[in-house]
Order: sequence, then C-alpha cells, then structure tokens
Amino acid sequence: MKGRKRFDPWGLWLSQAEGIGSGTALRLFGAFRKLSGQGEASLFELAAAMQGSGFARRLYEMGERDLRDLARTGLGERGAARAAGILEKAKRRGPEEAERDLLSRGLSFVSLEDPEYPERLRAIPDMPLGLYYKGRLPDPEKPSAAVIGSRRADRYGLDQAGRFASALASQGVSVISGMALGVDGAAGRAALRAGGDSFAVLGSGADVCYPPGNRDLYDLLSGRGGILSEYMPGTPARPGLFPPRNRIISGLSDLILVIEARGGSGTLITTDYALAQGKEVFALPGRVTDPLSEGCNRLIAQGASMALEPGDLTERFFGIPAGDNSSGKRKERAMDPGEVRSLILSVLSDQKPMTEEEILLRCGRRSPGPGENLRPALMLLILQDLAEEREGGFIRKRGKEERI
Repeated sequence: MKGRKRFDPWGLWLSQAEGIGSGTALRLFGAFRKLSGQGEASLFELAAAMQGSGFARRLYEMGERDLRDLARTGLGERGAARAAGILEKAKRRGPEEAERDLLSRGLSFVSLEDPEYPERLRAIPDMPLGLYYKGRLPDPEKPSAAVIGSRRADRYGLDQAGRFASALASQGVSVISGMALGVDGAAGRAALRAGGDSFAVLGSGADVCYPPGNRDLYDLLSGRGGILSEYMPGTPARPGLFPPRNRIISGLSDLILVIEARGGSGTLITTDYALAQGKEVFALPGRVTDPLSEGCNRLIAQGASMALEPGDLTERFFGIPAGDNSSGKRKERAMDPGEVRSLILSVLSDQKPMTEEEILLRCGRRSPGPGENLRPALMLLILQDLAEEREGGFIRKRGKEERI
C-alpha cells in the first residue's frame, strides 16, 4: 500500500498472542516498571507510558524464568502460569513472520507502543492492544462523530443519515461508523460524497469486507478514509465480535448520533459504551408509533440530546460556525472544465464500468469535485476516445494518452 508506515513488529507479535489483551499487557508492563523501581501507576498512566517503551520486544526476548517472575508480580500466582504459557507459545511465531503476513494482506498496524495509536482510545478503560487498518487512521486533530443506526432503516432514516453525515463531513468532522447496511452505510457514503473523512470499525478482520453488500463502500474507505479492526486478519464476522467493536466506534468519536434504532437494538450497545466513556449522545426523534424510532425516543427520554438540525452538532457541540470550514480541509477553488475531466479520468477504472455515483464518490475528496459537470465531462471524454459507456457505467479506454 502506497505510503504505508513501517510499524513495530514486536507490538504486532504481542497483539497476536491469543488470550493477552490490553488489561493483561498493561498489568505486565506495570509489574516491569515496579520491578525497575518506577513505582505504581494507574491503567491510563501505564497506557501513556507504554508509548515508545519497547516493552513488547522485552517480553519477546525475556527468558522463561524471568517471564514467569514478571507474570507472578503483575498477575498473581493464578494468572502467572497461564500468561507465561501463552507468551512462550506465541514465540513459536516470530514478529518477522507476523509482519510478512500482514504486509501480504495489504494491512497496516498500530499498537499501544506506537505514537500514532489514537489518543482517544488510550482514554477508554478497555482500549484495544492494537489496531489493524487499511487506508489511514483518523486525524487526531479533527473532531469526530459516530453516525449509527438501524441496519433496516427506512427512507427517512437513510435520508437523515446522509443529511447529517454530509453536513458534519463538510465542516471538517470525521464520520465514524460500523459500515453496516442501512444507516452506517448511508452515513459513510454521504461523508465521502461531501469530500470529508470517513472511517469504519469492523466486527471482522480489516481485510474481510462485511457485509459483502457494502463492498463498494469498503473499497472507497480503504482508499479515501480507513477500515479499522482489533481482530486478527482473516477473522470472519461473527455475532459475538460486534458488541466489543462498538466500544472502539464510540471511543474514536467525540459524540454519538443515533439516527434510527429499535428498542433493544444493537445500536444501543454503542450508546452504552459511549455513556460509560463520558461521551455525549444525540438522537434523531421520530414518531412514537414508529418501531424504528423507539430506541431514539427512549434515549431522548433518558437524557440524550435531541438532534433536529446538523447545526445542533456542528455549532452547539463542536462550536463550528455555520459555513466555517476552517476546522477541516481548506476549501478549494472551483475547477475549470479541463481539471474536471482530468480528475474524472484519473479515477475511472479501465477494467470495471463505474456508475456516475461511484465516479462522484471517488472524485469527492477533491472539493468541490465535478458535481453537475460530471455528465458533460464524461460525454467529452467519450468524444475524445478516452472513455466509453458500457452496460453498467463508464470505463476508461486502455492505451490512450491522458492529454485532454
């Protein structure tokens, strides 16, 4: 992957020691500091101190006796044998092998020891030990909001998801979701269409597209945002993996917006995590007789903030004045017709026909993008024999010069 950062292979190795989570790793790190004369520290202090510590490499290079002594200090007699046994077994697969496998899958990785590990996640009690990702990580300097809701959203929910996500993204707010069908997918697409940032946290490996019906969004996020997961590459989606991943969605977000949710919906698991993390929850109200609004209306009754307009979030919560893009990307000047055609040609595939919607999404990172000029620009590219229209959309012609 172009521009992929070289990551710490020992942090990757530790994260793949099955049965060792962040809690165990931090207790072992605390024991190491204590034995080194650095005193006691809280969970969050240890998470901060682990950055750049090289602790995972020390664990990997530690002899069996020293490892058991360290585990006994940090975990007590009962937990020591188990943890030491897991780590000794994990050493059979070295960090170099783990790194090669990850790179072959087109993934990157960030661990608690890495300075690029999201600071927002260091502040939650059950932080992931590491994250696998495609694309890039959210910009820590940008505000962020989770836009989540029902997988079976109706037209009202889908429209409102797009409306709020588009407004947030255009004001420089990163949109976080779970890339599920329904509200999540609509929000992710709208954020990208608005030229903003969008990121998805999966309940599978980051190299596994789930649900398959959102393959187009997965590919777009991989190139223009990010796909994140704490699960090992190749891990298939399973029901039990989704609730834990929801804590990462809320952890990466400054606020959570619920668009539609039934009573008892899995979406409400994310709001529970958010409230436990001290995040503010917004909900879109709906008819009291509408089952899809039951969860949102109940959240509002329990004290969640009501979201009626995008400005309720961008202005009242984030403090971004209407029309102010200063917190996000600088607004670019309008492109002339030649630049529009060059941009379209640069995103067109020469193998698979692309619909106008797909072309707009891929162009969306360049604001203001082609917009209403898309169709005229495509027609001119066809006349210049640089593109052609086929069943299913438009395709770039191979072997043609790119001068337009």
